[in-house]
Amino acid sequence: MVFKNNDLSWNVGEDAFFYRRDAIGLGDGIGGWANKKNSSSALFSKRLMYNTHYEISKDEDSEDDQYNKNDSSPVKFLKNAISSTLEDMKEAKLKGSSTACVALLRGDELIVANIGDSGLTIIRDGEMVFRTEEQQHSFNYPYQLGTEENSDSVSNAQTFRIKVKKNDLVILASDGLYDNLFDEDILEEIECVISPPKDEEIVEYVTIEQKTKDCKKAALSLAEEISAALAKRAYKVSLDPDCTQSPFQFHAVYEGLYYHGGKKDDITVVAAIISEL
Repeated sequence: MVFKNNDLSWNVGEDAFFYRRDAIGLGDGIGGWANKKNSSSALFSKRLMYNTHYEISKDEDSEDDQYNKNDSSPVKFLKNAISSTLEDMKEAKLKGSSTACVALLRGDELIVANIGDSGLTIIRDGEMVFRTEEQQHSFNYPYQLGTEENSDSVSNAQTFRIKVKKNDLVILASDGLYDNLFDEDILEEIECVISPPKDEEIVEYVTIEQKTKDCKKAALSLAEEISAALAKRAYKVSLDPDCTQSPFQFHAVYEGLYYHGGKKDDITVVAAIISEL
């Protein structure tokens, strides 16, 4: 079965994501399907993100005079998208499931819907001012949308409306990032990108506003640098069996399990800078 993509979504292993000027989304295909016949979590996550992106685009193009764009909700888009995705998977005769996190920028609000253990973080002036919570049925068993009857529903999504400011940094990532880097590691890496030390004795702190200087191209370049740096650091930890601490290890030990090092996984990091409100 072949589906057209038209650059509405992209895969990173079993992860998939999309982005546009006013919205970002990410789905983490559940790896538990990997050894099962007639299944593809990679296809499921990709179709889910494709269909979500499509629903947002279709919504924006509405010619209804009574329609108010600010009333749009990521939950509504996900409901329509999961319906289309289930039809796609049925046509392909495949099973699968995925987490989902979608954020829409509407005026000075970021509207977020989250299902599972992917997550969204907002960083302002070097501090985390918002972070979604993980949704898990049990350790390493996240809430998920899928083809099975016992899959979670979009109605289970956590929803948030967060006031944002110009130059806020938004990080949307799969658990490949959050299982390998603590919040302080994420902040440290971002600071290294924004304010790389030139001298061991002189460290000049530079803000995102100073770094971008109101230039959209500079903001885009900085966002790409940040996402690449975070993914690289998380990847390094994920392959290190001698890593003494990782969030995944911490949670595993808390559950009474023996685990050491980082967690090997697909790692997807989408970074965005609020440039206009």
